[in-house]
Parts: sequence; structure tokens; C-alpha cells
Amino acid sequence: MRKWFWVMMLLVSGWSSAAENNVTLPSITSCNTNVIPDSISNLMKSSFVGWRIKNERDFDDFHRAAWIKAKPGLCPGIAKGHFINSLTNDYALLLVSSDQKKQSYKVVVFSPKGEKINSYIVESGRNFMERVAVSAISPGAYFGVENSPTVELKTDGIMVEELEVGSMIYYWSNGSFKNIITSE
Repeated sequence: MRKWFWVMMLLVSGWSSAAENNVTLPSITSCNTNVIPDSISNLMKSSFVGWRIKNERDFDDFHRAAWIKAKPGLCPGIAKGHFINSLTNDYALLLVSSDQKKQSYKVVVFSPKGEKINSYIVESGRNFMERVAVSAISPGAYFGVENSPTVELKTDGIMVEELEVGSMIYYWSNGSFKNIITSE
């Protein structure tokens, strides 16, 4: 019973700001890597050897059910949005170690800039990779926990959630990614 309470609290708090903005972002409805442009997919494969995109099968049964109910059709390892500017389609990929024993993850943003693709590692961690997911959120005002300031996103943001624990938003500001904890 306690697990369901915390999952519901996380789901309500994590998505309330986006819902208030009444904006729907384009969604990725498959964990198939074919939805990612070849140039980004090739860079990911060459730069992150031993890593792969997280999919729903990486959740345990409890967290898989919670994710599918809250975000039906979305891949927990792919978020597409205008994270750096409104002119490019950027991809935030949740990469997990191919070695099951390592239990590690990285959130990497790939952003095309002309012929070049920039990549930014915005978060990495050990353990709990089975509970982490990414999604895109709309521009707008988001509130941090306790004494954290309100952040006004000018471009789309990246929600990184550790189901049952908390969530953090990554957003582009003054030439780099910043973050704010939105629930814990």
C-alpha cells in the first residue's frame, strides 16, 4: 500500500506543472531506436560502447505497470524535444549499462548543430537504474521543493524520474544544462 501511495504522489507532483501549461509535447511511442535519426544513433553507438537505451523491460513488474499506466506508449529511455532551442529536435536518451552487474545509467542529450552533433551528459548514477525514466516537458513555470526557486523554462525540459523517490528537471540556460529538484 505504501508503494502505491508514493508512486501516485510522484506521478501527481512530477507532472502537475506540465498539465497546468496545457501543452502536449510530441511523443516517442516506441523504444525502437529507429525513431532516432541515424546520425544520433551512430554517435551514441560509437561514443557510448557498452551502453544501450533503456526500455520498459528494464523495469521490475511493479515499476513497469506504474510507468505504462502513467505514460502509455512512451519509451522510458527516449525523450524528444527542443531542449536547447526551438530550431532543433534534440533527444535525451537514458542509457543503461549493457552489463547487468553494473546497474549504471547516464542521461545524455544529443543536439544537432549544423553538420555536428553535440552531446551533453546531464546525469549519471549507479544503482536504481531499474526505477529511472526520462520524458520531455513543456516550457513554463516549474516549482522546486522546499526553498528552491521557481524556474521558468524557455525551451522544453527533461524530466528525470526515479520512480517512488523523486524527480528532477534539466533545462538549458545560459549555455549549459541546469537542474531543479521538483519532488523528493
